Amino acid sequence: ARGDELMYERMAKLVVPGRRAAAILFADLQDSGALSRRLPSAVYFRLISALTTAIDDVVAEFDGIVGKHPGDGVTAF
Repeated sequence: ARGDELMYERMAKLVVPGRRAAAILFADLQDSGALSRRLPSAVYFRLISALTTAIDDVVAEFDGIVGKHPGDGVTAF
């Protein structure tokens, strides 16, 4: 979602308060601590990057807004 101009345009439309249909996504990789200890660091971080990129792509595909990526988690609207 980094640099996704269409997402920024969708965000700009939300500056004016109003009622809108919405869904909120909270996702977190289960047992990521144990996984991070079993995988080499580079492999683990590639996995996290691939997961967040895939989720961001789906959120953008459905005109959503990507929130934050806290650790191995994702938020979206």
